[in-house]
Amino acid sequence: MASKITVDAVDVDGNADAIVLDGDGDTTISAPADDQIDFEVGGTDVVVLDRATGLRSVVNIVLDDGSGDSPQIQFVGGSNDDTVTIFLDDDAGGAGESDLVIQLAGAGLASASCIFKESGGANLWTIISNGLHSVNGYLRIDGGLTAVIIDAERQTSITNTITTVQQLSHTTDDTAAAEFGGRLLLKLEDDGGAEENAAAMDWIWDDAAAASEDSRIAFSIREGGAALAEAVRIDGGGIDLVSGKDVYPEGDGGGLFQRAPNHWRTPTDHFNSDPNYTWAAYAHFDDAPSTEDFATFPSIYLVQDNTADDDHYGYAAGSAGIYCRLTKGPSCEAGIRIQDHDDDNEDYAELKLIDGTTAGTFALYYAADVGGGAFVDGTLIDNMPAAFYLIRLMKSGNNIYCYIAMDSPYPLLVTTIGGMTWTMARAGILYSQGAATGGTRVGLYDFVEIS
Repeated sequence: MASKITVDAVDVDGNADAIVLDGDGDTTISAPADDQIDFEVGGTDVVVLDRATGLRSVVNIVLDDGSGDSPQIQFVGGSNDDTVTIFLDDDAGGAGESDLVIQLAGAGLASASCIFKESGGANLWTIISNGLHSVNGYLRIDGGLTAVIIDAERQTSITNTITTVQQLSHTTDDTAAAEFGGRLLLKLEDDGGAEENAAAMDWIWDDAAAASEDSRIAFSIREGGAALAEAVRIDGGGIDLVSGKDVYPEGDGGGLFQRAPNHWRTPTDHFNSDPNYTWAAYAHFDDAPSTEDFATFPSIYLVQDNTADDDHYGYAAGSAGIYCRLTKGPSCEAGIRIQDHDDDNEDYAELKLIDGTTAGTFALYYAADVGGGAFVDGTLIDNMPAAFYLIRLMKSGNNIYCYIAMDSPYPLLVTTIGGMTWTMARAGILYSQGAATGGTRVGLYDFVEIS
């Protein structure tokens, strides 16, 4: 049996005294000060356990079960005291399994970083003083059923100005140009379990030139399972709705678009350019007017003539009717007309604004030829306020229906003309200059819809 010595207690008294653990005396355990234990290895105090300051080590600390295959925690100190790194892995940041690396670096350990590495050693995320950086541009945050996943809050002392709380940026390695933009994509899971695009918000340069940038923001939605499509756009010109969309004030089932006098027609319907009507040169009509202006009043077609008493009729093909918003100056006439295909003054119907009986007012006048020389005409409404009006002529069977409205897209039926056995082939606008030229004698057409 080997001999042994049993010691109930060892009292090391004095700052230099120590328990010596090896033959050359450089591996010891000592208590050089009150409430402190030093562990010396190879002549250097590598670990100091102090009640006040805790556990301190001048060498790397590795927490491992010794198997060589298990994960480990390593505390690695730099030789120049300017870097301290904590590895949570089995290879101290090498090309093994995924790592979490927390590092303090710089003079006096002034900066810090937290690096998440994937298998193979490549950095995935880096957290440093100016934020979280993702090498592959992908960040996913999963939360519970009731949790708020992302809650951005910035505490300041500002009380009366806007403060940036969140920022999304898109940069390029090349030169930005018009249509360069970014997208915030919103996804939802459908009842089949697939995660699908539900909506998006895009911000885009219309003009990317430095110091003169123009931008727009667009909102896209998904309808009928199709790809995301733009529904609303906001730019320097205002708010644009795609065709067929509407604005519904709370509690209003009709929508502003449906009640708008011109149904918010597209710019081409609003005469931003020449409608290229065929100007009649038959019967009492005098070909094209001398003035066709699209710039004086944006989106409105201005017609005027420099010859007194000239009449003008600009038409296009149509088989059902014409719908027009228009007004006129004093002592002239503006209106609409439908007719058959012949170049004559038979088989037609007209509806137009003329001067009312009371000065400064309008009257609604109609005239029609039912064929065979049968002519009807008359004033339907007199002494109307001078304003823009919606007027409409519709042919159905042998009847022609005459409508008018002021501030509604749903005009009032004011008369029906029967016995119209001819087939409609043309529709267009009318303008009569009257007994003088120039001045305020003009016809103004906001939009025309021929069907």
